[in-house]
Amino acid sequence: MHELLHTPLSERELEILRLVAQGKSNKEIASELFISVNTVKVHLAKIFQRLGVASRTEATLYAIEHEHVENPNHTLVSPQDQQGESRVELVVPETVTVERAVVKLSLAEIIRRYWWAFGIGLLVLASFTVAWDRGWIFPKPTPDPILAAMNEDRWKELAPMSVARANMAVTVYDNKIYVIGGETEEGVTGLTEVYDIATNTWARLPDKPTPVTNAKAVVVGGKIYVLGSLNLDNAITDFSSFDPQIGIWSNLTTIPSLFENNIPLAFEGEIFSFSYSTTGIKSGCIFTYNPVDGTWNKLTTFAQNIQIRSAVTDNQKIILVSNISGLFNTVLRLPAQELLYLEDFLSKGIPVPTQISYFQSLLINGVFNIYSAEDESHLRVSTYDWVQKTRFEYSEKVTFNLNVNFIAVPIGNFVYFFNGSKFLRYRAVYTLLVPIVEN
Repeated sequence: MHELLHTPLSERELEILRLVAQGKSNKEIASELFISVNTVKVHLAKIFQRLGVASRTEATLYAIEHEHVENPNHTLVSPQDQQGESRVELVVPETVTVERAVVKLSLAEIIRRYWWAFGIGLLVLASFTVAWDRGWIFPKPTPDPILAAMNEDRWKELAPMSVARANMAVTVYDNKIYVIGGETEEGVTGLTEVYDIATNTWARLPDKPTPVTNAKAVVVGGKIYVLGSLNLDNAITDFSSFDPQIGIWSNLTTIPSLFENNIPLAFEGEIFSFSYSTTGIKSGCIFTYNPVDGTWNKLTTFAQNIQIRSAVTDNQKIILVSNISGLFNTVLRLPAQELLYLEDFLSKGIPVPTQISYFQSLLINGVFNIYSAEDESHLRVSTYDWVQKTRFEYSEKVTFNLNVNFIAVPIGNFVYFFNGSKFLRYRAVYTLLVPIVEN
């Protein structure tokens, strides 16, 4: 029998089991626990193996029988059955039969009686078809050849990675995209690859010695620094650096406190890590790492209900997206020294127009962008004016699954998306050259 069978469930697995018993989908569980859908699937596979069950229904029955969740039918279980198998008595209402007379008409009789209705219907349908075709109802816009060419080039599918992955670290150095670690179908990996934009090709680099998932990467001083977890528990337990010039990995001193969520940001030669936990009694912290002396320093601690969801910088100020008590998202732009008083400034944040669960925030040509599975929003850093689009605009030649968690990185006027097994390029900004005519 499998070695996991009948072994105790971890706290995370119990938490996911309760949510399954409540009838929640993998996507809803991932959103509530701030983990990926793929991680939920991995946990469910382990739960099924430990319990010796083969379906969500059997897992739910197990949770009810072992009092992990309240039995929704407890009032229907007799005391005699409490020591044996639970039995639910169903009361089926009596069926009331109503007899009615049915008058059947032949097709010829129906046409003879209601010929006038058929004639009016055909006349209305013919009139509507002619009006639609000639543009009388909805005038057809004149195609703009420039806009048509722009939309045709807006999305492009690129060469995929050698192995489809999720929860990997992605960063940009020297106009190339580095992808490190993540989760494959075989588990957590240390696979490291680099994408060359000029040639649309991938190259294999030395594997990270310790496989890592739920990872984030930043670049400081020509080196790539990676924060991540060594297993699916998601607590950050690994901190490493990679020198792309010589292809060497180095293990570094990990972050002082263990949190499931760490958002690193390179700013003024240091690494800022915005860390928080969604379980237990841990509160959030902001740490800084000095690459010169290799030391961590706790900058400040903030309340448990404050979750820093993303951090970017325009090299002058740090822009944070925070989620307070899981109720709403706000965007806050602060100098680094004001992070010490983060809680005092959160009320000054600008609310995000829509509730978003999984998203990526980017700075593109000085404009703050939020890309999510629900919509695409822009925040102009200077004025905080929102411009919202209901959905991504994408070419029919490119498939982009908005229901799958994605990773996005900006380079120039483009955003590169990792979406499941897909690797896509999205033109976020167009540059038009207008000739100057001199008299």
